[in-house]
Amino acid sequence: MWDFDVVIIGGGPTGCILAEEIGDEVSVLVVEEDKEIGKPIRCAGFVSERCIKEADAYKSILKQKNKIVIHSPKGKSAVVNTKENLFVIKRDKFDQIIFKRAIKKKKVEFELNTKAIRNDGNAILLRNKDGLKTVRARIIVGADGALSNVAKWFSFPPVNTNLYAFQTYIPHNKEEVEVFWGKDIAPSFFSWIIPENGTARIGLASQENPYFYFKNFLNRFTDEKLKITGGVIPIGARKNTVKGNVLLVGDAAGQVKPTSGGGLYTGITCAKEAANAIKEVIFSEDIKKLSKYERNWRKKIGRELYFGMLIHKIRCRISDEERDRFVSFVSHCKELVENNIDIDYLSKIAKKMWKYPATWREILCIIPPYRFIPLVIRSIFK
Repeated sequence: MWDFDVVIIGGGPTGCILAEEIGDEVSVLVVEEDKEIGKPIRCAGFVSERCIKEADAYKSILKQKNKIVIHSPKGKSAVVNTKENLFVIKRDKFDQIIFKRAIKKKKVEFELNTKAIRNDGNAILLRNKDGLKTVRARIIVGADGALSNVAKWFSFPPVNTNLYAFQTYIPHNKEEVEVFWGKDIAPSFFSWIIPENGTARIGLASQENPYFYFKNFLNRFTDEKLKITGGVIPIGARKNTVKGNVLLVGDAAGQVKPTSGGGLYTGITCAKEAANAIKEVIFSEDIKKLSKYERNWRKKIGRELYFGMLIHKIRCRISDEERDRFVSFVSHCKELVENNIDIDYLSKIAKKMWKYPATWREILCIIPPYRFIPLVIRSIFK
């Protein structure tokens, strides 16, 4: 009756990690619409050591970068030398490392250059150069990114917000990672410069007019015509990520850090929780146990994503003057920030600052409470 125990729609790192985790015990088909794993690249590729470790993808590292310069709207800057190790990665190689491990698992198959075009209960209709075919699976996984078809087919609730990002490469000789912040730069997010070897990835994300703001930002550095890639960053996780025998994971579930737009660590973490739940379902033949995935991933990172969404909403509301004051605050509290910053768990530094009344009183002066207390109240009673 079943062609596979599990069909995973999406062959990015989240889908491949999931296939790797279950592929020795459970039959898996991974469907990927692109011809090659890891391309095209739609990622800034700046991650924590924790992310590299969880993916076991050390060979994708290009450079270690622990110096971040944050630029305010009016030209102030704060230099942060992080104690945690941060890395610029070769993103396509990162994906391919995981893919090569997954495809070696004895029960894993891949269909590349293949599009999942429709669902019919437990059956998924696929289309590739050889035509159409239908596959049936006990469990269907949507790991198909921000604009997930699986989420649409099964009427999952939406993510909170979609950001739209653009990125390209420019000649660049600086060594530090740079972040630019301001209403005239990226109204609802930020822009970035991430150096490689003589070049840099320059990009921007925003909810409003992202391409307009990206071109304005890019024109500061070059007027050449460059190859630009774009993508969607979903922030604010869906209210539920499991329905019957279907689950969503990674960007498809909105499991992305709203503070930075990074989804690699969170997606990989959730893929491993999905693997545990799927194996339990297959071996027990009790589909209700799939709900453990929802409970466990939220227990692991749900509060962090919730905190990050509040920070994002505050960031969208504050003025450029308040942003300037915040950058000055980071410089003033340099040691506290450098010793406690964690790009995967930014709530840690908030908890640390809370222990120092003078520090949080200073923050309340920079960003008045009326800016965010209504958001907190609405979030609690929503």
